[in-house]
Amino acid sequence: MSNNNQIKNGDVYDIGQTVNGVSKFLWFNNTWHYFEERLSREYEYDQSDLTKLVLENDFDEVTFIKNIFDIIDNKTEVDLGEMINFWIECHGCLDLDTDEQEIIDFYNEIHGGKQ
Repeated sequence: MSNNNQIKNGDVYDIGQTVNGVSKFLWFNNTWHYFEERLSREYEYDQSDLTKLVLENDFDEVTFIKNIFDIIDNKTEVDLGEMINFWIECHGCLDLDTDEQEIIDFYNEIHGGKQ
């Protein structure tokens, strides 16, 4: 079954199989990354093969998990991508279960509430 959705920056997919013990992958800044409990490292194999696997989903094994840039509260029209990049710079990683509001609050605390 083909996955007709376009892959967007921040999308996390479980591909239904493991590569180096990991089945979840993050599409971030036009590059696939392993996505476990932490954003650990860039996927070192052929990027286009993984993209094709996600888009075509021939065996209906690929599952969209979430987009890390989705904003829960519409009143925060801030560039969440910038906030997530800042979070990763400060913390060295992004946990799969990190709450978007926690990222927003951290960013605002450091930047004095400026958005």
